[in-house]
Amino acid sequence: MFQPDDLTESRGKQEHVVRDNVLFELGLFIGAIGVKRCFIVKPRGEELKLPSDLLGITLAEYDSQRSDHNVDAALVPACHKMDTAMKSQGCLNRVALGMNEKVIVNPYDYDLNIEAIKVLAACLETHTKYPDGLSSSTIAWSLKEIEERLVTIQLVKLERMSLIERSLQIDNNSGDEYYAYTITEAGIDRLLEREDTLKTRQIKNNKKDAPLDFSDDIPF
Repeated sequence: MFQPDDLTESRGKQEHVVRDNVLFELGLFIGAIGVKRCFIVKPRGEELKLPSDLLGITLAEYDSQRSDHNVDAALVPACHKMDTAMKSQGCLNRVALGMNEKVIVNPYDYDLNIEAIKVLAACLETHTKYPDGLSSSTIAWSLKEIEERLVTIQLVKLERMSLIERSLQIDNNSGDEYYAYTITEAGIDRLLEREDTLKTRQIKNNKKDAPLDFSDDIPF
């Protein structure tokens, strides 16, 4: 709950701000549960100077000037907005995590192009056949239609989005170390959401690769 409790002077102008301890506590929550699971509730019509780091947090307002002074009723719209935002994020269940699992509460959010979807689909085999992960060269070899440097870019992107994880493995034959990539639960969910994209792409490729007809039945 933000209130204009303090005044600060910026460029010769006095502005209403929130107390530092409130911002500090909010920062702790953002680090623990993520910016999309934190909310700011402020009085409607009050101008508050907020740090740019707080951009992206769901902002809800309430009417602090109600004639009946019913704060509970005034907060109903704000609570509804927060409830809707929480349902879209889903449950953050740390208890159900395994010993080596972790939750990235503030992942990067990039656009998933078709190349990224294909790389993510290649990593899906780490959920069904290769639990130790796949090397970047193995993934690139399975996607010969994509340049290897583009595959590398997609791997970096997907890792930053917490859709895949990278671990250090040792080759059983040479003893050399290499990075292996495995798909995460979030990656599986995102891939299932984009399943139609892969199907549409496959249909187009099949039409493009249709064999030519060299029969002698030429209609003229």
